[in-house]
Amino acid sequence: LNGTRRVADTKELFHQGILEINRRIQELLDLRQDCERCYHNMDANASIPLDGALRLVEEPRRYVAYLDIQQTGYNTDEYDMMVKRLQNEHAHFPLIGNSGKGAVLSQEEVRNGRYDRFIGVFFTVSVPVDPDTYLPEGLYLTTFYHGGYENTARLIPQMLQYAQEHGYRLAGNVLEIYALDIHETAHPEEFVTKLQFRVEPVEPAHPGTQEGETLGTVPD
Repeated sequence: LNGTRRVADTKELFHQGILEINRRIQELLDLRQDCERCYHNMDANASIPLDGALRLVEEPRRYVAYLDIQQTGYNTDEYDMMVKRLQNEHAHFPLIGNSGKGAVLSQEEVRNGRYDRFIGVFFTVSVPVDPDTYLPEGLYLTTFYHGGYENTARLIPQMLQYAQEHGYRLAGNVLEIYALDIHETAHPEEFVTKLQFRVEPVEPAHPGTQEGETLGTVPD
């Protein structure tokens, strides 16, 4: 035994031990909360009505962690690698069960009839990692589908036609959001994907702006 130690010293050791135990308990409580949220997200995503309907949805501003990429064609292994790279930079945000992870398709390429030009990957975060990195609020034309990602190329033209017929135009990049993907299941038939893009009424552009221009945001 240390011959110089006093009762106060021993009490301080116990006090520090209690603080460390409390810190670990809080970490476990936070982890349990994340797990519960992800569990309920997966339940909710699995029950999304996949009736093929197109809906106009008013979305709030959604803050994201974002990685800029340039990729043609969809490859699940490469997407997984890029998303994991993104998560490594923001490890305190869970990936599995996060229904806001996805990829950004180039607005310009979509206008030109190409639906495989990915310019970024992202996932939504509860606390902004950068106040200037977000999916802007606004009116989004939205649909869901089950199955492989080849459905994206089939559905985007239908969405663009619907928007045109109802007096709207494309006003942002296309978001391919993976409600359920390779991080939750190895079976493509269980994938649930949300496609959406911001729209605005067709009207003359304001002077000094370009059609579809978005200022102050990175992903869209």
